[in-house]
Amino acid sequence: MHLIWSCPAAKDVWLENGKGIQKCSSDEVDFINIVGRLMERLKKEEIQRVAFVARQVWLRRNKYVFGEDLLSPAKVNKIATEQLELFQSVDQRPTRSSFRIGARAITRWEKPRHGWIKVNWDASIDKAGKRMGVGILARDHEGRIIVAMCAMKPDLTDPAVAEAAGAWLAVELSHQSGFSHVVLEGDSLEIVQWLRKDGVCRSRCGLLINETKLLLQDIQRWEVHHVKRKGNAEAHKLARLALSIGEDRL
Repeated sequence: MHLIWSCPAAKDVWLENGKGIQKCSSDEVDFINIVGRLMERLKKEEIQRVAFVARQVWLRRNKYVFGEDLLSPAKVNKIATEQLELFQSVDQRPTRSSFRIGARAITRWEKPRHGWIKVNWDASIDKAGKRMGVGILARDHEGRIIVAMCAMKPDLTDPAVAEAAGAWLAVELSHQSGFSHVVLEGDSLEIVQWLRKDGVCRSRCGLLINETKLLLQDIQRWEVHHVKRKGNAEAHKLARLALSIGEDRL
C-alpha cells in the first residue's frame, strides 16, 4: 500500500487529483480503511478514477524498477484519464469467465485437490457499532489448517463492500503466505461473480474488486467458487469472533 498511496512519488500523483482524494490521510497504510473513507466521500465516477490512477502508479513503479524512466505525475494522471475515458465510452458487457459458475452452489466444505490450498472467507456486519469483521481460513488437501485470521475494520457497514474487503484480505493473505495454487470460496455470489468476470468492475465494490484481481495475477493458479453458508461455517465463526474481540488476530 505504501508504494501506491503514501510514498513521496505516489503522493505527488495524488496531489494533482480532486480535493476529496487529497483530504484522505496519505499516512494511512491500511488499504481497506482508505477504501472505506473514499467510498464515504467520493462519487462513483471519482472512485473509478482512483482505481485507474492507482493502477498507473503501480505500473509506473514496476517500469522504473526494470530500467524505464520515471513518468511525471502529470503524465501518470494523463494516461489514467485517457484510459478511464475510453473505459467509460465503451459499453462493456461481462464476458464469460474461464471458470464457469455451476448451476448449483457448493453446499458443504470439501477438501481441495492435492497440492492446492482452499481459502474460505466471510464477513459479518455490526451496524450498531459501524464496523465489520472478516474471517479467513486456509486448509490443505488433507483438511489441515494452514493459517487462520480474523480482522475487524471500522466504518464499513455495506454487506457487499464488507464481502469484497474480505476477498481482498483472503487473496492478500494467500499471497503473503506464498500459496501458489489457491481455491477461494465465499458465500457472497455477487462478489464471486465479479471476481470471475473479465474486465474492470464498475460496481460500488469496484475499487476493492479490481485491486483483488491485480493481486490474483501474482498467484500461479487460482479459482474462485461460491459456497453456501453451511459450507463456509468456520470462516463465518472467525468473522463473528473478530467483532467480539475487536482486534486483528492471525
